[in-house]
Amino acid sequence: MHSRRALRRSLAQKATVVPPPVTTGLLADFDASTGVVGTSAVSSWTSREGVVLTQANGAQQPSTGTLNGYPAISFANTAGQHLAGATLATALDGADTFTVYHIGQLATLAGGNKTPWGSSNTNDQYNYALFQGTNGNDGLVRGDPTQTATLSTSSPGTAVYDHVASYDGANATTYINGAAAASGANARAPTCTMFSVGTLLLSGTTSQTYQGVIGRLLVFNTVHDASQRLAVRTWLRARFGL
Repeated sequence: MHSRRALRRSLAQKATVVPPPVTTGLLADFDASTGVVGTSAVSSWTSREGVVLTQANGAQQPSTGTLNGYPAISFANTAGQHLAGATLATALDGADTFTVYHIGQLATLAGGNKTPWGSSNTNDQYNYALFQGTNGNDGLVRGDPTQTATLSTSSPGTAVYDHVASYDGANATTYINGAAAASGANARAPTCTMFSVGTLLLSGTTSQTYQGVIGRLLVFNTVHDASQRLAVRTWLRARFGL
């Protein structure tokens, strides 16, 4: 019954394709109700714009799941499950601005750092949102484009959350469920070679992998103001029955 309900909701989402209320600068809209190849082992996820994230290693392939009864991609902290591609890393490489949204749900706060998405190369991360559940820092969130600033806030726990990470060329700011979680100055934009969902990649090695589900992820190469963030967040939550 549960899978049938998810299927009906997936078909409903596909039948009523509604673009986000802000589209300027939209590079990729990854929607788990479409563009997914595989179920128990997802080998690729294609955005509505045709940007492809892949995983050829069967041991590192995530699976399909649900978020509030709607289709989602499920990542387990096993063998570094993730999907990745160079297209978005190239587009964001050296960019002055970006805003990234995702809606998800952590499976657990235990087990260390969890990265829902990241853009990186050998030793630089552009901007990533990080949940930590160890050493008493349940739900620590960090945005660290240059590995120089640590940003922390309270945890979203294991409830469904929406998250925004923004970089204006000088400062990184993260928001959880609409509240400014943290911000910090970051003076430079590193060179990035890979964009990943489900883990952080450093020299091709998985690190701080995510545990939970992600239903939708949107990448813009522009900074959104408060009214734009509210509009996109409201639309995104409504797509998942919130």
